Amino acid sequence: QNVLLGYYSMLPLTQDTLNKFITGTLREKDIRSDDILDEKAMFNSSKMYFFSIVMNRKFPRLTKELIFNAVETILDYKSKGKLEKIYATAASEEGEKLLKRFGFKRNNDGLERLDKHPLYVMDLNSDLNIMKIYRTDFRRFNMTFENL
Repeated sequence: QNVLLGYYSMLPLTQDTLNKFITGTLREKDIRSDDILDEKAMFNSSKMYFFSIVMNRKFPRLTKELIFNAVETILDYKSKGKLEKIYATAASEEGEKLLKRFGFKRNNDGLERLDKHPLYVMDLNSDLNIMKIYRTDFRRFNMTFENL
């Protein structure tokens, strides 16, 4: 039996597409393949969209590893390129809690956005220490989805 354990997605969007998404004039479902930067251009981009994170609560240990891997990926992109800010939206209350826990700051309440989701942002130049702390804490403590 195939069971989805979880996944996360980060999209390096073109500047124009990301600006439209940030201002709320473009919905996530309207993003097309030509709106996504290729691997070479991705490392020259200063901003990225954290597209989604989905976790199966039946596997709390794997949830911890998934989140740890997302943190490692963000730190890796930061070290290899010019990444300064990550944007994200929350489609659920649990998603909002997770974003806040990781140091994302609410950029707007979403009322003016087409998708009506609040927009969050993490400035890696000032909030990077939060990511490094989580790198340590996830390995040291038994952190799971329930205590995030």
